[in-house]
Amino acid sequence: MRTMTKHRLWIIGWTAVGLVSLLLLAQGARGKEIRYTAAVIAAHDADTYTRWDEELGGVPLRLACADAPEKPTPRRTLQPGANQAARFAARLVLGEKVLAAHVGGSYRREIVHVALPDGRDLAAVLVRAGWAWAEVKYPYCRAKAAELLRLEAEARAAKRGLWGLPGKPVRPCRWRGKECE
Repeated sequence: MRTMTKHRLWIIGWTAVGLVSLLLLAQGARGKEIRYTAAVIAAHDADTYTRWDEELGGVPLRLACADAPEKPTPRRTLQPGANQAARFAARLVLGEKVLAAHVGGSYRREIVHVALPDGRDLAAVLVRAGWAWAEVKYPYCRAKAAELLRLEAEARAAKRGLWGLPGKPVRPCRWRGKECE
């Protein structure tokens, strides 16, 4: 029997993630809300995590309705505030079981609303603390848009998180060299 290489296992794993995401997206498009409990095993930055799935292994998640400073990649440098924002988020989710509501998929990640174990909305907590911008341009963020924009304005006025750092915070979309909506 031929053994599978890591590359083949990686391809099979990502294909499975893609198929699960398409299934969840199709169910969501029919008006069904897809909610599940997720065990968070890694926090990559303040808005990107990995959950554990018994069949798929680590599944990447992207927090809906909040956009946090970018960690470095081969193409860009560390965005100011990224490490502080990531540490703040990690303290909230790492090793926790959260309630995730699947709203879409992008860049091989599930896009989810996240409720912390105490019931608080993670996007609202990050925006209130000043470690993320409200990102309300997507249809799945309409219900919480007014609250998130109010929380961002309060964080700015109180100079919390990013707003208390030296210099003027730059939205992650601009940091990535893209136009912001």
